[in-house]
Amino acid sequence: MAAIKVSLNGEPTDADDARPLAEQLGNWGYPAKQPLAVAVDGRLVPSADRDRLQLAAGSQIEVFSVRQGG
Repeated sequence: MAAIKVSLNGEPTDADDARPLAEQLGNWGYPAKQPLAVAVDGRLVPSADRDRLQLAAGSQIEVFSVRQGG
């Protein structure tokens, strides 16, 4: 397991290259049951694929929370 540098919502941060995206999100404080839209390098990642997706150094991750209201 090695630390890699990635960008999370435009801010540099560390990630573990041996953990899938779903675990990384938890490490970054996003609860597992929270509905999220996640894009990696400009491509949306379906929630079903987050347990398999490994990040690479330099990955650009954008996380969007779902909100209600108007």
